[in-house]
Amino acid sequence: MCVYFVFCAKIKSYIMNLRKEEHMKLNKRLEDILDILMNHEYVKIEKIVKLLNISRRTVYYDISKINDHIKKYNLEISNVRNLGYHITSEDKDKIRKVLKYSKDDYILSSEERCISIIIDLFLSLEKLTIERYCNKLLVSRNTVLNDIKNVREYISKYKLELEAKNGYKLVGSNNSKRYLFINLYNEYNYFFDEYGYMQVFEDIKSLMKEEDLNILKNTNANYILMYLAIFYKNYYVKNKDTITFKNEDKNFLDSLDSHKEVKRLLNIIRKVLNIDIDEDEVYYIQTFFTKDEDIRNYFYQNELNSKYILPVNMMVKEFEKISCISIEDYDVLSKNILNHLIPSIFKIRYGIYYLNLIKSEVKQKYKSIYQFTKQVVKTIENNLDIYLNDDEIAYIAMYFGGYSSKMGVEIKIPKIVIVCNSGMATSQLLKNQIEQLFDLIEIQDILSLKNFENYEKYYDFAITTVDLNQKQAIKVNPILTDLDKQNLLSQISNTQSVFNFEQEFINKIINGVEKYATISNKEKLREEIKNIVISSREKGKSYKATLRELLNEDTIYLNQEATNWEDAIRVSANPLKDLGYVKDSYIQAMIENVRKLGPYIVIAPKVAMPHARPEDGVNKVSMTLTTFKEEIYFSGKEQHKVKILISLAPKDNQTHIKALACLTKMLSKKENIDKILNSKDKDEVLEVINKYSR
Repeated sequence: MCVYFVFCAKIKSYIMNLRKEEHMKLNKRLEDILDILMNHEYVKIEKIVKLLNISRRTVYYDISKINDHIKKYNLEISNVRNLGYHITSEDKDKIRKVLKYSKDDYILSSEERCISIIIDLFLSLEKLTIERYCNKLLVSRNTVLNDIKNVREYISKYKLELEAKNGYKLVGSNNSKRYLFINLYNEYNYFFDEYGYMQVFEDIKSLMKEEDLNILKNTNANYILMYLAIFYKNYYVKNKDTITFKNEDKNFLDSLDSHKEVKRLLNIIRKVLNIDIDEDEVYYIQTFFTKDEDIRNYFYQNELNSKYILPVNMMVKEFEKISCISIEDYDVLSKNILNHLIPSIFKIRYGIYYLNLIKSEVKQKYKSIYQFTKQVVKTIENNLDIYLNDDEIAYIAMYFGGYSSKMGVEIKIPKIVIVCNSGMATSQLLKNQIEQLFDLIEIQDILSLKNFENYEKYYDFAITTVDLNQKQAIKVNPILTDLDKQNLLSQISNTQSVFNFEQEFINKIINGVEKYATISNKEKLREEIKNIVISSREKGKSYKATLRELLNEDTIYLNQEATNWEDAIRVSANPLKDLGYVKDSYIQAMIENVRKLGPYIVIAPKVAMPHARPEDGVNKVSMTLTTFKEEIYFSGKEQHKVKILISLAPKDNQTHIKALACLTKMLSKKENIDKILNSKDKDEVLEVINKYSR
């Protein structure tokens, strides 16, 4: 039995005191200022002065003080000219985590315990045993054993393993270890407070200023130096590992102007920490400071980019296949993605990457596109033997999302605020229920009634547990009833499909007005125009079908028979023809596509999705799901054997996109495919579909 059961109270008190000392603590006034900033997109100083009845000078001082607190988490309150103080959505999320983690009574979640153990594996100088983690995390032996299982799963993405001989330790390449470590630092840097590296950062920066190093002018200098401080102070001291750079990469880095300065920086780090650091670490440090353009030039001049071209092209084709968005200009899109990936992959191979500061915005704005991208990057990962994290996936999704916007594909989603006066627990419960109900919405903020009254950010709906005199308000119970769900689905789902059209229309009007008049309050004008548009809206514009609408009792067929893949496509698609949704020419085009392009339609294990272009004979967006008694062979390869065919008929580049995103999510889980294959009737299949249809 773990020792902590005897000394639990003392240990808990000790840990909580440590947290109190190490983590971000703000006085009441600083908390009030931060609360205002967290609940508004932009806040002018005059507003803070008025709300808190303090002087401008005090506001300047307090915001500077908050910035001092949060800079070690690579966070910042910026002051945008003419708009006011601003915190990005990504930074707001991190600040919430930091504030939550700093509370004395905060209990780590299962995920956080897993992260805490991995960080400990990297940095602790003690013997790493189950007993240690029982004591450190204040949990039982069985809980730790389950956490260790989660650790193994987490690190496997980085091609690392956990060895248990004589205490736990990480096993794998040094490059992979460093890549995992920097990922942890970027995502969970509030866990690193207890290691006290900020003074090392300040000392390194001070000596760099004395030596007048130009690399200090790098935009990311503070972030890089903070990371190097924790890395060499704690990680390197324990692990003493050095990664090996290829000779040609060394020669490239040697040729850059930054090389001599980075050598001086390495000596500064040695001096501050009073430790020996391998000479080759200069290349690791220099890679942080190397410009993306220099890396691209190096690759193109030496034709190193050639091995990346095919995987990128394959990924773009895979995206077109699973999204059913017609991509006309492969070359331009592929080249843009390739140009982005070259410096990213170079750095990742040596265990380095930068945070994507707009990751949250990308995941919200391009929600469906992001889901598709997450699936297709596996082509890059498998071909180049590399793991791309969420930051990198978000970057790639931006390219696909930008292209999709250009092609008129719907990417905008409703902005929701939750207004609740019953406390955070109830608010969070309501948020979770709404997120389960909808796939394509953005929950922008959770507000008290008081904060909502002064709320200035644009939103489409306010979902509330209290009475609000607002047109956009939808009142519900804290635990959603069936009637609540029906009401939400009716009001929100019916409007999702027209947001893109309306927004573009409204923007054009505002841009036109700005040419001839001064707009004193753009958001108020936007709201007035929106109300006019809503009142005269033509229903059905830019309609977005749901998965449940497309796959129903009339379009699901179980245990069918077919002689070959061509026959299987006809068996699957003929019901669409019988319903008048497609012409026979469309079914023939589906078959011709497979003949020309091969088994590209196999989108998941045992699942294929034949489709063609809208102009080949689609009358109405539609879909069938057909299971077969025997496997259908689309080639002689094992991975091209199929038992489920989903025949898709897209009417355009956007009507099907929401349903397809839900379908992709559903098919990403093997248990769903197995359940569909084992279903004895349509109701069992619909049960699976209903879980994912939004």
